[in-house]
Amino acid sequence: MNNIIHHDISLLIHSISIQYKIDLDLLRKRYLPTISIEKKFTIKRNQSKKPRKSHTLFPPQHRCLARTWANGSVSFDTTTNSWIYGAQCSHLKHGPSHYCRIHLSTIERHSSLPHGDFDKPPPHPHYDKYKKKKKDDE
Repeated sequence: MNNIIHHDISLLIHSISIQYKIDLDLLRKRYLPTISIEKKFTIKRNQSKKPRKSHTLFPPQHRCLARTWANGSVSFDTTTNSWIYGAQCSHLKHGPSHYCRIHLSTIERHSSLPHGDFDKPPPHPHYDKYKKKKKDDE
């Protein structure tokens, strides 16, 4: 490891010498250090595992209407006989809007949501491959 670092620094000093027309020996004396790398060991201490805080998931009617990718989650709802693509955003709606602050800023920047509204079909066919995998699993 020492040799590799020493070689890399030598090449850097050489290129600086050529580019800025500075004496190579002067640069080597000044900037080529004596390198010694020591391997350090770290000891992991057992930390008490604190219980995780549980997050409250608000009812769907109070949540943002934007669809999130949710790792390409696709499922079939037998009660409505329809496919569910992705997941509904878990943030609360902002004021009278149907969306949270994050998705409102996304709409301002891009004039649309990347995965559309949760209550409407997705604006792209990206979920189709997950839908096919789901059908194959059945």
